Amino acid sequence: MLSAKPSAMASAKTVISSYVLETVPGRCEQARAAISMLEGVEIHHQEGGKLIVTIEAPSLDATYALATKLTKIKSILTTNLVYCNFEDEYRDEYR
Repeated sequence: MLSAKPSAMASAKTVISSYVLETVPGRCEQARAAISMLEGVEIHHQEGGKLIVTIEAPSLDATYALATKLTKIKSILTTNLVYCNFEDEYRDEYR
């Protein structure tokens, strides 16, 4: 694990999503520093200027808010959602 500021969630309901981020050439470390300040966002891998991150949040709205913060980091060019998982009891609320 390269860096982490894991979520301090107490809720049993969790949305877990993963993203591939592409950074501005030469600014990967700036992106990593900004991401490390976001609670619930964890960097799992870096290859060149690309980062694999996960978001753990208590709701879809919270997940969306964190993903939006990623898109506003100036050293990140693209934010691509790869995977999103809803816990079973949370999924039922959206049927």
